[in-house]
Amino acid sequence: MIQAPDSSCQQQDHDRKEKELLSFFHQAAPPVSCTGDILTHLEGKYDKRSLKIWLRICSSLRKRSFDPPLTKASPSAIVSYVSNEPDDERTTDGGDRVRGTLNDRSPIYLQIAQMLEDDILRESFREEEQVPSTNELAREYNINPATAAKGIDLLVSEGILYKRRGIGMFVAKGAGSMVRQKRKAAFYDGYVKPLVKEGASLALTGEELVAMIQQAMGEEKDK
Repeated sequence: MIQAPDSSCQQQDHDRKEKELLSFFHQAAPPVSCTGDILTHLEGKYDKRSLKIWLRICSSLRKRSFDPPLTKASPSAIVSYVSNEPDDERTTDGGDRVRGTLNDRSPIYLQIAQMLEDDILRESFREEEQVPSTNELAREYNINPATAAKGIDLLVSEGILYKRRGIGMFVAKGAGSMVRQKRKAAFYDGYVKPLVKEGASLALTGEELVAMIQQAMGEEKDK
């Protein structure tokens, strides 16, 4: 009589493989926050065009419902990774820089916060520089001022923005570094872990997973 495989042993083996892959992949390509960080981290190893395939691979996995579970740690915990290369660019009436378009995939106030973070990372808004007011954002995106204020308040609570009484909101010192660290963690949880999890389910080794990514980079380079 053929005995069925022990499901607990199978799960343990899968968990071990996933942990092994994650450890290998973390060493081979540490978590990064955006395309710019990838290029900086791997500067000299690959050309910029090839490296962008990394984000495409991760994005394709994310579309297959590998989103990380939401946590109750803080409102910012549900902010998923956002690329620093928006599809569109908008400006407020006053000429301030606000990039991106709103969609229905996440709460509007989070998208407002993310777009401000994007401009801080690009240094469109530098330290101690004023950002658009809630009314300016509300007019530009045709949203309730309270919604815009909620997005700004989120960044204030994280120490990324601060208020000057009677003047407005300004970028805090070290804001770029804070945003970058938050995005690195989101990229790691939202893309690297799902990539490794899928690799483990296919019994891929760390070397095989990295080789596949490098192959995809080469194919992109040859286009």
